[in-house]
Amino acid sequence: MRPRVVSVCLDLSPSHGGMYRAVTDLARMLGSPIVTFRDGTGVEPPTQTDLSVTVVDWSGLSTARQAFLPPASVRRAAAHALGNADCLLVHSLFRGHAQIVWQLASERRIPYLVVPHGGLEPALWESRTMLRRAWMLAGGDRFLRDADRIVFATEGERAHASQTLQQPLPAAVIPFAVAAIENPRSATDRAAARRRLALPLDRRMLLVLGRLDPVKQPDAIVHGFCAAATPRCDLVFAGMDGAVTADSLRRLVPPELRDRVRFIGAVDNVIRDTVLTACDGYLSWSRHESFGYAAAESLAAGLPVILPPGHGLRSALDGTACGLFPADADQNALVTAIRSFSAWSDDELRSRGIAGWEWVRQALRPDTVTDLWGSLIADITQQAVKFA
Repeated sequence: MRPRVVSVCLDLSPSHGGMYRAVTDLARMLGSPIVTFRDGTGVEPPTQTDLSVTVVDWSGLSTARQAFLPPASVRRAAAHALGNADCLLVHSLFRGHAQIVWQLASERRIPYLVVPHGGLEPALWESRTMLRRAWMLAGGDRFLRDADRIVFATEGERAHASQTLQQPLPAAVIPFAVAAIENPRSATDRAAARRRLALPLDRRMLLVLGRLDPVKQPDAIVHGFCAAATPRCDLVFAGMDGAVTADSLRRLVPPELRDRVRFIGAVDNVIRDTVLTACDGYLSWSRHESFGYAAAESLAAGLPVILPPGHGLRSALDGTACGLFPADADQNALVTAIRSFSAWSDDELRSRGIAGWEWVRQALRPDTVTDLWGSLIADITQQAVKFA
């Protein structure tokens, strides 16, 4: 009989991007109901109606109370929702859901796994450092130490976490699943997608995919693209406004280049697939990415990628000729990468895209990832029964 896994997460909303995708994908993969601690930060309701979702509402609480001292009513509601689990899968750090899980798991001898979603990245700890340290002292360190495994999406994320904590971790590395398209796109596919998006057919399109947020450095991307001044290449932003807006980015573009920097806006699954088919390459210049769904989906669609130092997929892609991986994260490195991308021949562009597509088919295929999770959960639940 398969162990009953219950997923535990913070606010479940599509507006949280990759974290929402990971929580719902894993819950579906494992047949897991979800218990979500709603804090009011999600601006869109969940869309995964096929999943069982129980809401523990603490939206009226301060950040400090959510992190350190959830009231008894929240603890009771969580214990009721989680109590019949054979294994708990806990997403994210720095809130009191972790201490609730630790106490329940200790009392009832329930094994638990932690997916930190980049929460242990050194770059992330440079912000709100005192709050993070206080959370560790208030039970976070114990929560991580007693976990049966902390599951990282890449070897790079695991290494960064060890650097942050300066202590050994009960770690496992399992990537998030991404399905590659069945066949690399053809010129006909690309032309049809560009017509749907009103994009020119005779230019090379470099895609930036995802919410406009300062951590993704969209302003640096605009400045780098304009400095590169590549005559045959356009820049395409696809994603909703965030703390940065498309209008604010447009104001950064000199008048003579405004028809070369394009904004598609928010994209649903259908439009995203069309965008990926229409474009020729993907660019991330994010300050930190523990995995990077947008990069993985671009590779899965046959697009070569430009990834900065510290991107979660960099170490996994070592030796794969699927893009450009600058050694530095300054503007000169970005400008050089954009110019190199623009100068590739069509044959080189295609061969790099196919190399990434093949990598996704081998490393991220959903059935392989499902088997890895199943084996890990079976192992820790069997150990829990043995030592109960």
